[in-house]
Amino acid sequence: MTQGPMPVVPRPLPGEAIRSWVSRSGTRYGLTTSELLALLRGGIGVEHSRLWALDWQEDVELEALLTRASRLDAGRIEALRALADGWPDPADWHRWTLAWCPACVREDLVQYGESYERAAWRLGFYVVCPKHHATLVTACPGCSSHGARFGPCAGRQRLLCDCCREPVEAAGGDVPLGRPMAVPAVQAELLRLASGAVGVSPLWAGTPAGGCATLVRDFAALLLRPGWNGWGLARSKEEADRIHRRGLADLQPLAARDLLGRIGAILATVAFWEGHGDQQSGQWDQPGDGGFSSLVHRLSADEQDSLRASAAGWGPRLAHVVEVTVLRDQVERRCAAAAGNLARQEAAWARQAANRYVMEARRRIAARAARRAAAVLLQRRGPSQGPTGFSGPI
Repeated sequence: MTQGPMPVVPRPLPGEAIRSWVSRSGTRYGLTTSELLALLRGGIGVEHSRLWALDWQEDVELEALLTRASRLDAGRIEALRALADGWPDPADWHRWTLAWCPACVREDLVQYGESYERAAWRLGFYVVCPKHHATLVTACPGCSSHGARFGPCAGRQRLLCDCCREPVEAAGGDVPLGRPMAVPAVQAELLRLASGAVGVSPLWAGTPAGGCATLVRDFAALLLRPGWNGWGLARSKEEADRIHRRGLADLQPLAARDLLGRIGAILATVAFWEGHGDQQSGQWDQPGDGGFSSLVHRLSADEQDSLRASAAGWGPRLAHVVEVTVLRDQVERRCAAAAGNLARQEAAWARQAANRYVMEARRRIAARAARRAAAVLLQRRGPSQGPTGFSGPI
């Protein structure tokens, strides 16, 4: 194992991810992240999965090596993680595809002479740059291919396209936020809670801090059902389970942004109607918003029961909202079913009555036709002919 600190180690930049900082340190010596860590471990390499996990879970050995080599305090390195201890299933919130804010990358190049990856860019719920109000992107502005990485370039770290092998700091590529406007608020709240904050805002309608991540994941799983708004991804139980776990992290930032906006709109309408709506009847939607009641209405009876079970972890206020909304929808379904049965009975009676009317009409028409035929026959025979066709007495 290499002893002593490295002669040149850059300090972490604001919001930088651990792997990005290690990568920037390696570029000073023309080394990749794997090569640098292998050198610190005395020539023993590090598995790729272990390198990735540095951004969301503690690695005592590697962090001790980095502390010694960089002269940084261990707490400083640990603080580079975007998810604090206690955040549920941190690996399932990690976005495997690199996403970035083009404006941030360009500014980095001007200010620092290199670019770096923010830890928040890997979080599935982080979809909008709060500084530039732009949606994160995953495609190279030059060749439009998806797949980029931070790597060494002339002794500094740059964001490089895997396809055209060119830096992607060129102008362009920004995707404005636009609608929905609820996204920045929900994202900021999730980021604050992910950093270890305890208190929650009124946006969560009384959900405890530990239940907000579960709430977002449960809502994302509901909205990602097949055929819903073009987001449906599940084709098997295994895929459905994966979507329930990872949801936002498996979507492109633009799709995740729209999904997060839908979740924010649902939370906003629930919070609004808690104070202004008819809680007894469960009117949780503003007119025409397609909010929570619309979502519940699209679920089957089994899915509604599952939703009620999930809501128990969202806090008593939202659990009450779910309970009232589901019960109201079930009553409406029973009323609709009863009305449908009555309509079918009336339609059957109408068909029977119509058949009877048709049969009676046909009988009358046939009888009338027979009488007319008989009258015509009598007229042809003449008034003096009897029934046998002979005239006069026998």
